[in-house]
Amino acid sequence: MKPLISTILIGLFLLTFILSPGISLGRTMDDCYDDHNRCSTRALQGDYGVIKTSLLLTTCDAALMVCIVANYV
Repeated sequence: MKPLISTILIGLFLLTFILSPGISLGRTMDDCYDDHNRCSTRALQGDYGVIKTSLLLTTCDAALMVCIVANYV
C-alpha cells in the first residue's frame, strides 16, 4: 500500500511541473509570491501528517519556482 501511495504522490508532484508553466504565463512576480503564500498557509493550517505537509510545502515551492522561471527567464 505504501509504494502505491508514494507513486501517486510522486506523480502528482511531477504533474505540477508539467502543468504549471502554462498556468503561470502572464503573471506578475507579486502573483507568484501571493499564490505561494496562500499555498503554504493552507498546507500549514491543514490537519495533515508530517509527511503530507512536507510534500504539500515542497509542491508549493516547486510551483513558485516554475512560475518565476516561466515568466522571467
